[in-house]
Amino acid sequence: MSLTHDALGELIGARRSTVALALNELSERGAVVRQNGSWLLLESPPEPIGEMPSVQDRNYSAAPVRAGPERTPT
Repeated sequence: MSLTHDALGELIGARRSTVALALNELSERGAVVRQNGSWLLLESPPEPIGEMPSVQDRNYSAAPVRAGPERTPT
């Protein structure tokens, strides 16, 4: 799969520079290697700490909308 740093950043909610720093760190510890212009993942991803709630499980409640100050015509 071909992904740019920018595309990876959009997927995880990070900036391109943060993605570059993370890839460099992963490379330094041997979790990924650069091969033929691509990255090869050598480590398994970490196990999730807990289960992510699905969209249906989330409690979305609308915040009350406050009206602005009343204006009198001049």
